[in-house]
Amino acid sequence: DIKVFPPENMGEKQRRRWQRQAFFYGLARFILAAGDPKKIVEGKNAMIYGIIALFVLVSIVGIISFFQRSLGTDTYTPAVQIYLPRV
Repeated sequence: DIKVFPPENMGEKQRRRWQRQAFFYGLARFILAAGDPKKIVEGKNAMIYGIIALFVLVSIVGIISFFQRSLGTDTYTPAVQIYLPRV
């Protein structure tokens, strides 16, 4: 069986990868269920958990980014800056 929640020591990239894998694992179980009601429910639940986890991650990143910009502690600098000529 697949674990529903990822380990706590994962980085953000690994966590996003885990969420996509959980969603597609649920999708595959749903498609391959072949009419078995128990497997269909398990596949749906895995897909729902994957979507919820993705929503939570995106929300947390957005909230943290909002507070960083509000407090002036945003340290993001783009690797490449593009300057376009003004017309």
